[in-house]
Amino acid sequence: MDAYPPETLISEHLVTFVVLTTGWGAEPRATSSLCNMLLRSDLLNDQFEDIYFCVFGLGDTTYEKLCCPAKKLSRRMQSLEDMKFAH
Repeated sequence: MDAYPPETLISEHLVTFVVLTTGWGAEPRATSSLCNMLLRSDLLNDQFEDIYFCVFGLGDTTYEKLCCPAKKLSRRMQSLEDMKFAH
């Protein structure tokens, strides 16, 4: 995800996040800049008007915190009022 500039997210209409779980439930380093931007508490809800999203979490079922980064990202995206979950 580091190859994707976070500031271009607002120009997308459909965003699919594929988030891997590494170690014992940690997010991979490559997701850090985008995830950190999305998890900021000062984001305005209308920044993401008309964007649909879905989140896929991947990981080993032996991890204590299986797909924790994906769940965290999904909850955050759903909390932004103008984001719409793609069914």
